Amino acid sequence: MGFLIGIASRSIRASVTTLSTLLVFSVAANPQEMPGPGGAALAQIQAQPVLEQIRKLQDQIRTLQGENQQLEKHLEALEHGTKTPPRSSILSTYRLPDKVDFAGQPVPLDKWDVKERLEREFLLMVGDAPQIILWLKRSGRHFPMIEKKLKERGLPDDLKYVTLAESGLQTGAQSWAGASGVWQFITSTGRRYKMESNNWKDERRNVEKATEGAVSYLSDLNREFRNWPLALASYNAGESRVRKAMEEQHVSNYYQLALPNETERYVFRIIAAKLILSNPARYGYALPREELYTPMEFDMVTVNVKRKLHLRVIAEAAGSYYREIRRLNPELSQDSLPPGTHKVNIPKGSTSFFAANFKAWTPDKREVTEEKIARDGNKVYYTVKKGDTLWDIASRYKVYVNSIREWNNLGNRKHLSLGQKLVIYTEN
Repeated sequence: MGFLIGIASRSIRASVTTLSTLLVFSVAANPQEMPGPGGAALAQIQAQPVLEQIRKLQDQIRTLQGENQQLEKHLEALEHGTKTPPRSSILSTYRLPDKVDFAGQPVPLDKWDVKERLEREFLLMVGDAPQIILWLKRSGRHFPMIEKKLKERGLPDDLKYVTLAESGLQTGAQSWAGASGVWQFITSTGRRYKMESNNWKDERRNVEKATEGAVSYLSDLNREFRNWPLALASYNAGESRVRKAMEEQHVSNYYQLALPNETERYVFRIIAAKLILSNPARYGYALPREELYTPMEFDMVTVNVKRKLHLRVIAEAAGSYYREIRRLNPELSQDSLPPGTHKVNIPKGSTSFFAANFKAWTPDKREVTEEKIARDGNKVYYTVKKGDTLWDIASRYKVYVNSIREWNNLGNRKHLSLGQKLVIYTEN
């Protein structure tokens, strides 16, 4: 930007010089300086047009000088403000460290094309600012739990970066091959590691459940291959494919093994993610801790359902809303729970409120006796009695709790006053 403004500034200076020369030439060529009466006569004839030209040239010079001053101010501001870093600075930022390790094992950068392969993934990744920033933000939400699970099993902390190569830490990630969740388990492997998957629930999308499965799976793979790069390659391509390649090629080193292109790049992507996220400031991504997403807090409750139950009922009983319940329970695939006993996450601190409301809820309850109501079309005027809750009233009239709040300007209030008048709009 500064380079272009500099060119424009020099161009305007040249234009000013040219116009100034023309002005001097016009004055020097004044016919009054010609000898004899012919010159005086000619001067009298041409004086008016020449003076007009001089005035126009003077105006143009003043305009160009003003524009030049503005451009010079712009250039000065850019040079002292958002100055482009020197090329040498950019290259040093995008340079791999001299030594790299992963999961306690050195990466052999001195061996043939290993450094080239890592540089490819690193350079493609480090320049993608939106992706890196989102990874950093999501890591604040998910890494603490993942780090704890890895530590409990005595596994390297570096394994948490597998989630970035797999899903970018997106709980709803779904691959073309049907892999799902943060750790991208396929259905069969998920079931092998105790993740239930059916038409209403998919526990591969439950981050904690999937992390427990991933920790067990990675531990099993490392026990078989006794090498983390080979274990990770097997996590991506399947252990049978990696074993077959090792047997056919007589190679037991991941960095020398010919595998499908995605698997050959896979481990390098994980290592590149580790390099950037373990030291983001080095690569220009110094994100304040307060900008990271925080772990989702919730209470877990057990509900017994005799027949199909819409999640809206769970939400309203907890003083919440449908979308929040879906977000707190990413493993739920449908908008309703089937008959049976289920564990459901609800907003933190709402267990007591939920327990009282859900206990009072019955699907067939419409109205109660001994209530003072007056009907006006489909509008009901209800007088709050002792023990009434918004949940009770909403279930009687088959309306939403949030609707009653809106109709009566209740805001986020959870408690009602004895004798309080409420307006309710019913379907009948």
